[in-house]
Amino acid sequence: MVRCLANLLILMLVAAAAPVQADGSLVIPGTGDSQELLQELARAFEASHPGAKIEIPESIGSSGGIKNLIAGNALLARTARPLKESERQAGLDYLPFAYSPIVFAAHLEKPCVENLSSDQVVGIFSGAIRNWNQLGTCPDHVIYVANREPGDSSRSAINAHLPAFAAIAEPAGETVYSTPKTVGVLQRHPYTIAYAPLAALTDFSLRVLALDGQAPTVVNVQNGSYPLVIPLGLVWKGQLPAVARPFVEFLFSPEGQRLIRSKGLIPAKVGKGHQTAGE
Repeated sequence: MVRCLANLLILMLVAAAAPVQADGSLVIPGTGDSQELLQELARAFEASHPGAKIEIPESIGSSGGIKNLIAGNALLARTARPLKESERQAGLDYLPFAYSPIVFAAHLEKPCVENLSSDQVVGIFSGAIRNWNQLGTCPDHVIYVANREPGDSSRSAINAHLPAFAAIAEPAGETVYSTPKTVGVLQRHPYTIAYAPLAALTDFSLRVLALDGQAPTVVNVQNGSYPLVIPLGLVWKGQLPAVARPFVEFLFSPEGQRLIRSKGLIPAKVGKGHQTAGE
């Protein structure tokens, strides 16, 4: 009886770790940043490819997905960052398929500022700049600041681009612990500034600000002029597996790119940002 239970447990663990499930579905583990997007893309792909099955499970993080891939428990992994040097040396390939721009947004009753410099961003979030009348043609009103917690992906993207932002010891304002709550704070409180993924702001009339003269447009994101982005990519080992190739190609098809844009994200150009093993 004990041996039977042990054998059953082993079979269950093997099945759970299988890169292709018994029903033929391709399982793509990894980051939560692209989870909902890839689930919708998978449904669209399955609708146009009878018999195809793509499973996008709950998030285990970019590193968790890559660990599954290296261990042979997945054929593809989903990430919200490029590969580390050690991962490239392990024989992995990386291909971004979309970009999530991170933007500074403000609740302003009248347009008075369209752009922030990097120095102004650091000044606002450090508390050195406290009044809207220090920016553009804005009125005399205190700036309310909504920040994110350390480790948040939006904050991490800003930290990577602005070392002076990362070095702020005591940030101004209040810390908010999720993107939906951040958007809610912006909506409810005039004269507030915050940062969030652009995709989270597409349904609201909040003012999205350019950074150092660069707006988060499709062209600026694709050519790298707008720097605050989270790259959403897929990773595989060796040659792209034949079972996965049609889905990867679908991501760059007109239908796939339309769905990516509909979510407020920027489609990647075919091949741009591709990292190959050992590169």
